[in-house]
Amino acid sequence: MKRAGCVELAFGVESGSQAILDLLRNGITPEQIIRTFKQADEIGLVSDMLLIVGIPGENQEDIDMTKRLIAESKPEMGEYRLFHSHSRNRDL
Repeated sequence: MKRAGCVELAFGVESGSQAILDLLRNGITPEQIIRTFKQADEIGLVSDMLLIVGIPGENQEDIDMTKRLIAESKPEMGEYRLFHSHSRNRDL
């Protein structure tokens, strides 16, 4: 991708908590996220981490896990969005 001109990747990781990732049916683990950010850094790509805050059921422990994920992944940029649902899905 870098040889083709890609200079930046944005990853929608949502959370550093496995419980929240599972709730969102994200299909990834915090370990995979960390590994992916390290690989992007190794090949010289700018990495952007996209997060969601305020997911129903999220607690302080989940937020602390997300902070640790950010510290370990070392994204070059980060963005977060507050959770807001228009869905009638009772799971979220």
